Amino acid sequence: MLDFLKDYLDEEDLKIVKENIKGSEAFNLNCNQDECLEIINYLKSKKLDIKDLLINKTDLFFKNLDEVKLIIDNLDEI
Repeated sequence: MLDFLKDYLDEEDLKIVKENIKGSEAFNLNCNQDECLEIINYLKSKKLDIKDLLINKTDLFFKNLDEVKLIIDNLDEI
């Protein structure tokens, strides 16, 4: 599970993510791969650490891209 992230994380980071995300969270990410990858691409464009966000803020990847943009844009203003 989570192998769809292999093009976005190096091998070591992917291993760490897989060790930390299990069960329903991993299942939900897998089921919503397209939306998750859109969010990852957006976050990468903002130069944010995808691995840490996947591990510590997994819920961010369950939102739609517009919600994520709003959250990140509000953080940029702080």
